[in-house]
Amino acid sequence: MKTTTKNRSEKLNLFIKDRIAAVSQNKLREAMQYVILPGGKRLRPQLCWETALLFDADEEKIVPVAAAIEYIHTYSLIHDDLPSMDNDDTRRGMPSLHKKFGEAVAILTGDAFLTDAFYILANSRIETDALKNIALTIAAAAGSGGMIDGQISDVLIDKYDIGEEQLIKIARKKTGELIRASVLSGALIGHIDEIKLELINRYGSAVGLAYQISDDIKDIKQDRLNIASFMGKKRAIEQTEELLKKAEDCLRKLKIENGFLIRFTELIRIRLEEQ
Repeated sequence: MKTTTKNRSEKLNLFIKDRIAAVSQNKLREAMQYVILPGGKRLRPQLCWETALLFDADEEKIVPVAAAIEYIHTYSLIHDDLPSMDNDDTRRGMPSLHKKFGEAVAILTGDAFLTDAFYILANSRIETDALKNIALTIAAAAGSGGMIDGQISDVLIDKYDIGEEQLIKIARKKTGELIRASVLSGALIGHIDEIKLELINRYGSAVGLAYQISDDIKDIKQDRLNIASFMGKKRAIEQTEELLKKAEDCLRKLKIENGFLIRFTELIRIRLEEQ
């Protein structure tokens, strides 16, 4: 499994390196390389890649979609770190982009990643109908009805006038939607019927929310309101376990017994055990 995911990450990095090398503005190119090439876990591209292969997709068509998803994720991290948002000084053990290059360059670099994601998609060799559905899926997850909705709701949160339902919505929109879109996009590259697509959708929805709740559990001690601090650690862990069981049930119905989709649920459980 580690060898497989490493090989995919290497192919993805080569693709990204080639695209960023073509950026003509020196400072922008340097900033884009700085923030994306060291790489994180590449979880979202891995989910897309694994799902696509499960449904017999051509690897040549997978790489652009995986890269577009990583571009959008990277843009969201850059903007999250800004002084007006989370005001984080570090990211992945290095100075955050605005600390290294200044706030203006960071904002514009994030904008470049978001816009270039759809340029990469538009230049892929995916069939027109599938490409349209993939673009719609990713845009819906990242846009005003998805990630931006969750982020703005999080920024404007009123801890004195919010309930569990609203906090779950924030968690689902802020992080869960792009994870769900990653597996859905992978399925759409391949050949999948409506029944299996719905199971993949339910899997993505469950693990997306589970991942965000597990992330929020780590932040309970930071005196910040989120779904885990609202529920309490014990109940948040129980809620995450329920979601993982739903995700695993979808995989059983799809007769998926190994691979990264299974491994992703295990990774979330490991996070819970570490709390």
